[in-house]
Amino acid sequence: MIVVVDTSVVVQWFAPERGTPIAELLLGRDDLAAPDILLVETANVLRKKLRDGQIQHEQAVAAIAFLKARMSQLVPFDELLARAFEIAVQVGHPIYDCMFLACAEKLDGVVATRDAPLVSRASAAGFSHIVRLLTAEWAGELQ
Repeated sequence: MIVVVDTSVVVQWFAPERGTPIAELLLGRDDLAAPDILLVETANVLRKKLRDGQIQHEQAVAAIAFLKARMSQLVPFDELLARAFEIAVQVGHPIYDCMFLACAEKLDGVVATRDAPLVSRASAAGFSHIVRLLTAEWAGELQ
């Protein structure tokens, strides 16, 4: 199964937060995918963490390079935009998060996220088959 990782998961690989060990369980997979906006979103979060003194400049630069190399698939946003828009309207959630749902749908995968509101709204709208809240139990099942 392809695992589409969102920014809430990926950032934990580079900047320790609550739940980081769970996110790190996914690093061993060779089927990680995401829409290419993951790079922009992650870079923005890392910029904020750099500004706040949580990481060093060199760490942020290395993290972006690592992320780009680590993803088995980075799907261009323009291939997902129309479907992401439809999902966002249906789910009632921001389109940039729904890009990850559209990506999972396109790749017949599942989104791993730490965004509980996204999981709740997407599940209520009938997308529970392509989105999971990243928990230790579920990450363990993926191993």
